[in-house]
Amino acid sequence: MTFTLPANLPAIFTIASILLWLPSLPPAVEPKDHQRIQKLLTFIHHHYAQDLTVEQIAAAANISKTECLRCFRKYAGDSPYQYLIKYRLHISASLLKNTKTPVTVIATSVGFSSASSYIRYFRKYYGCTPKIYRQNAEQNNE
Repeated sequence: MTFTLPANLPAIFTIASILLWLPSLPPAVEPKDHQRIQKLLTFIHHHYAQDLTVEQIAAAANISKTECLRCFRKYAGDSPYQYLIKYRLHISASLLKNTKTPVTVIATSVGFSSASSYIRYFRKYYGCTPKIYRQNAEQNNE
């Protein structure tokens, strides 16, 4: 079975909803760091479904892996990889709520290598399986 993300996917994620989810930057952010973190986050948001490395993320802002890790820890409170996982989970949760796409297809479409690793991360982050999450969302919409 082949699956492509729906063309209307951006409609599910309004700019406002994504901005609410993003970590707020501390008030005293240096302009250079602000530009870097913007480039890093933009890269992740556009390429989250791909198999990304910290080196690739760092290259998006023309900085070293060490500088990338420093920026993320300082301004996002997570490593780039942790942020990527959380972002994938956030996108997948919206897909679970708004589509009937099978969980296994959602898992691979947001960048997880397997449904089992996706379910493990999802349970750890949301406290339930994707299936239960979807069922709860459907009950809340009734």
